[in-house]
Amino acid sequence: MRENRFKFLEAMGNIDDELIYQSCQPWQKERGSKILVFHPAKMAVCAMLILALFLTGIFHQQVEAAIRHFTTKIAEIMGVSNDLLPYTDIIGASQTKEGVTVTLEEVILAENHLYTAFRIEWEDGLKLGKDMQSPDVGIGHDTKFNDVEITTVSSEIWMPEMEAGSGNSQDVLAAFVYNDDSLPYDIKEVELEVQVFLTTDWQSEGIPFTFHFSTSKEELQKDTFSIPVDYELKASGGAVLRLQKFQFNQVFSQISARPNGIFNEKMFEKNYILQGTDSVGNPLRYEMSGGLEDNLIFKCVGTLPSADSEWIELQLYEAEIPSSEEQEIMNDVAVREEDLQGGTKEECEDSAGASVVYNVDDLDHVPVGDKIRIDFPRLSESDVQSVVAEKGKAAITWEDFSAYPFTDVGSGQYVYEYILKEGSRLYLSGSSLEELPGSIYIIHRDGTREEIK
Repeated sequence: MRENRFKFLEAMGNIDDELIYQSCQPWQKERGSKILVFHPAKMAVCAMLILALFLTGIFHQQVEAAIRHFTTKIAEIMGVSNDLLPYTDIIGASQTKEGVTVTLEEVILAENHLYTAFRIEWEDGLKLGKDMQSPDVGIGHDTKFNDVEITTVSSEIWMPEMEAGSGNSQDVLAAFVYNDDSLPYDIKEVELEVQVFLTTDWQSEGIPFTFHFSTSKEELQKDTFSIPVDYELKASGGAVLRLQKFQFNQVFSQISARPNGIFNEKMFEKNYILQGTDSVGNPLRYEMSGGLEDNLIFKCVGTLPSADSEWIELQLYEAEIPSSEEQEIMNDVAVREEDLQGGTKEECEDSAGASVVYNVDDLDHVPVGDKIRIDFPRLSESDVQSVVAEKGKAAITWEDFSAYPFTDVGSGQYVYEYILKEGSRLYLSGSSLEELPGSIYIIHRDGTREEIK
């Protein structure tokens, strides 16, 4: 018996890392050009393998690296330390064209953000443009949700530096941002097209790769902190920015803002960032990542606010954008990563219409206006009881608690969850926001339920 057990341990220790990773992939079935993806609960087979490895103690370096690989690629490329696995759909769908293979590995849908991790592989001898180490990726096409094309407000691509020995393989993270409430609540299918370019001339025709998959924002939506804010920030020259909404979760944090006309004009001349800290001391930095003229998006880069924060403090900074006379004029909108080393790359047109490329981190940002503090309000049990006493149980509306952050955890009906100061949770549920909540109750920390309505 002991001899057989040792043989089992030896076999477990020799399991190929890629086999372990592949065992965590969802079942797939091809039907024409579409990939139907099924998501087994918590990937039971994968969990059993990992558990067996822990119990046997055969957790050698290669297996550890394999397990890190699927915890997840999106987090690895973004440099996020949070555990994103509960919110990640692992796709694993591949297509090969003209000597290039593109694999859609993972997808996360976070509110109005779509994050996609790809792996690009290419054959030896594939002809690439001058000074190109790997094919380039373009994501200019709008994504379809449930066969409806949704306009992309902004998009970004991360292509980490290729590691020594990685061969003909490149990781890519593409992120898409859409207008608030533009995505359907129930998403049955997403159609996403990326293009691969083998030259630096992006005016040429790229190789199209179209993927079909399903995903959901429900899990991450439960953990998204979203509150309306109303702060006016004054920059130089009469430019004004009014902050409207603050959001953060395990994947991203952003601030929506409405600029005045002067601010929109100044964006040809100046770069703006929001910088500060949260209440636990984390440094925060928000950079403009797109949006419309009346609704700008400032996206957090680097460390996200802590879930334990009670507030964040921010300062508006501005810097002069180099003119086309000071920078190389780019006739092409596309900018290769090698052109600017490190930091966040930005591209805009100057007052003469010339395209200017610059590195945000190289600019000399100076503070303008006053520092602001965004408090995260929390309901207390006494606050709830005060509302009940004042209005009566039957007259309580959804709007009575609208000043406090909540998450909609319902499926098929509205269920608003409020985390109270005492650690308990308040729930309002109903089939329509135009009617009064049908049920109101508190779940206390000890698990007991207090019925209010």
